[in-house]
Formats: sequence, structure tokens, C-alpha cells
Amino acid sequence: MLTPKTDRLPITLETTERALYSALSLGNPGGLNAMVHLIKQFPVPNQLYLDLNDMNLRGPRLAAAFDVADRDPVKLNELVTARSKDLVTKVNELAGGPTRSQQAVCNGGTNL
Repeated sequence: MLTPKTDRLPITLETTERALYSALSLGNPGGLNAMVHLIKQFPVPNQLYLDLNDMNLRGPRLAAAFDVADRDPVKLNELVTARSKDLVTKVNELAGGPTRSQQAVCNGGTNL
């Protein structure tokens, strides 16, 4: 399993599908399930994955975001594209940790 920040894989539009599963799920089963549904709906490459990364929606936070979006990949894409504050707030209530690196953000999460 990846550890926050130190082992985080960089994500670009050139990142392979396989690497995205690992980088965004962080080994979390719920995050991996969300990635399966997202990649089916939005094949790689796609800006969505850069946006998820920038919002720090990885692992358990990705799983929570998928739940907030009623497990609907299209709805999650819309919320992420809009950089929804409501999504960020709900994700942090469900799966955010005590440090900034463990919380969803509207932007700037790539370097957390």
C-alpha cells in the first residue's frame, strides 16, 4: 500500500490505466471499486483523473466521493469538474483525516 506523500505516484495525462488504479485507490478497496466504475465510463487518458488528484480524492476519500455521488461516475465527474465545495465538505466528514494531507480540497491537493 502507498503511504501518503512519500510514495505517491505522480499523475499526468500519460499515466497508464494500471498506474491510475494504484495511484488513486491507494490500495483502498472502496477507492479501487470507484476507479473500476470511473475508468469504464471515462477511459484513460481523461482530465478527470488529474482533477481527482488535484482535489486529493484518493483512497478512502475517493471511495467517500463516489458514495456522495450516489455511486454514479457521471455525477462524480460533474461534481469534480465543478470543484464542488459541498462534495469536499461531505468527503471530509466521511473520510477526512486530522491532517491537511488526509483531507479533500477544492484544488491544490496534488502536492499534499
